[in-house]
Amino acid sequence: RDFMKAVGLAGAGLGASAAISPVFHDVDEFMSSPTAEWKRHWYVKNRELEDPTVELDWSLMYRSDGIWTGQNNPTQDFFLGAEEGAKRRAAAAAYSANAVKTNQSGMTLRDRALSSGNYMYPITFMGPASSTTPESLGVPKWQGTPEENSKMIRAAMIHFGAAQVGMAEITDLVKTKLVREYDKDFTHKKYMFEDVPKGYEGADKLVFPDKVPLYDFAFTHPLNKEMFRSSPSSDIGSAGNSLRYSQFSIIQPRIQMFMQVLGYTCYGYTRPFNGAIPTIATATLTGLGEGARNNGAFISPEFGPCVGLFSLVTDLPLEPTPPIDAG
Repeated sequence: RDFMKAVGLAGAGLGASAAISPVFHDVDEFMSSPTAEWKRHWYVKNRELEDPTVELDWSLMYRSDGIWTGQNNPTQDFFLGAEEGAKRRAAAAAYSANAVKTNQSGMTLRDRALSSGNYMYPITFMGPASSTTPESLGVPKWQGTPEENSKMIRAAMIHFGAAQVGMAEITDLVKTKLVREYDKDFTHKKYMFEDVPKGYEGADKLVFPDKVPLYDFAFTHPLNKEMFRSSPSSDIGSAGNSLRYSQFSIIQPRIQMFMQVLGYTCYGYTRPFNGAIPTIATATLTGLGEGARNNGAFISPEFGPCVGLFSLVTDLPLEPTPPIDAG
């Protein structure tokens, strides 16, 4: 608690919260606020850890290569052929150019402007470098129980812009089955576990510490359902979809800086689309929602299928939240 006071979180509210009731005098009160708790609907039941409602055969799973997604041109060309892939992309570009000129609904100049406004800030695996650390402040790093840490992270993440947060320990099963083998970015760096006290980003790899306990925290970002109803192939649909990535590019460095000042590390995405663990998998395992048959393969009890999902990795001990059964 003395550490929280040392970093300036005593005697003042957090952001806009200071202007309304209640006023938080320190992070202890912040952690006791309703945002630090997770109140679900009565019909949402907890299951055992790593046991979601959709039955899993872990023996069939393997670490994936993030670049193998239909969103990447090389993947399209692999299955369609380079000539056909280029032909389809050219047709899509011509369609988009003509739509804005003909004032097509959902693709007008104003729709394009709204979509273009979802600027994505540069982000990194290790996060912004901060000169503020427990050492620089002359205090020991924050030490809390996993339960305390989880409440603190949930409240902080919601303050930073997340809707809800689920947590899990990165077990050997997750390391060997779910953590991607290669990043989704065009640099195609390999995710590796090494015997180091702290992870790092190398020229051709993204490294996690192998013998340091790691935890994953996933979170939701609700999306505009009305905008999604105009998809596919519209700028207004793109505006609704890409806002999550724009918001995430702000949320990630915020929580990375927060953890650095506490004395911990938060390992992030290399770009707003590229996480170490497939987000539907971790969002399901941390109880944010359930696997489903819709095209997003995920449904949240609070937000339905129209929701953005992200997950980050940290060495701050967290209390796992189990998968759910929402009926």
